[in-house]
Order: sequence, then structure tokens, then C-alpha cells
Amino acid sequence: GRKPVLLLALAGMAVGSVASTLTPDLSSLLIVRAVTGLFVGALFPTVLTLLGDRYSGPERTRQISSLQSFTAIGTTAATLTAGVIGVVAGWRTLFLIAGMGAVALFLFAGRITEPSRGVAPRAIRASFGRWPVALYLVGIVEGGVLLGIFSYIVPALEQAGVGVALAGV
Repeated sequence: GRKPVLLLALAGMAVGSVASTLTPDLSSLLIVRAVTGLFVGALFPTVLTLLGDRYSGPERTRQISSLQSFTAIGTTAATLTAGVIGVVAGWRTLFLIAGMGAVALFLFAGRITEPSRGVAPRAIRASFGRWPVALYLVGIVEGGVLLGIFSYIVPALEQAGVGVALAGV
């Protein structure tokens, strides 16, 4: 079911975020963040399917649009504030904030109900066919390119003489 997936993803994000603050070196940080990213990657599609099943017609469209809007606003706000928070409070604080958010959402998600219906084994097998797996691989590459490249912008700006806080923004 989607609720157990949602709860597991939020728990994985919370644990991974706290573990990120405890890493002793860059190699272990990269491994912990990659594993945490796998959990985080399950959140959006799970919430999307919950909304798709819970609402229909124009209300479904409004709910999905709201999800996309709040996702964009949250991403923008996080991007704008992370550099400043990182400079003022340290980079480990950013992971603690994300972990606290995951815990709060975990507690909230525990109250979610979902329609009870079984998943056909045929549907599960279809999820791992040739084209779905190809799509998953494209998604991984896209995420690495679109989100991974942005991590290099701040260090490049810093190297060009821009202050850390402004480069973060």
C-alpha cells in the first residue's frame, strides 16, 4: 500500500538526515545522502497516487496542481535559504532541519487513510517491464543532471570571489 511506502520513505529520510549530520568524512556523507535520496525519491509519486485515488474530476486537478505548486515553492524557498542557514548555523544544521520536517510529516501521515483495494500481481510485474525500467533509469540520470549540477554552482561562485551566503542564494 501507499501509506506504508509513505511512512517508510519519511522514516528513511529522517534517519538518513540525522545520519548525515554524524558522518565523519565526505565519502560516508555521499553514501548516506545517496541512500537518503532513494527514500526521498519515493515521496512525490506516492503522494501523487494518493491524491489521484482520493479525488476525481476537477477536484483531482486542483489537488495535484496544489501539490506541484507547494513542491515548487518549497524547493525555491529551500534553495534560497539553505546557503544562508549553512553559513550561519553550519551545514549539518540543514540536515537536522530536513530530518525534523520528515518526523513531523511522518506523524501527520500516520493519520492518512487510503482506499482499500488489492494490487494485482500482474500490475506489479508490469512495473518492472522493459519500458518502465528504462523510464526509471532516465529519471535517475535526469535527477543527477538537474539536481546534481546545481551543487557545483555555489563552489564555483565562491571560487570566483562571491561570498558564501550570497553564492548560496
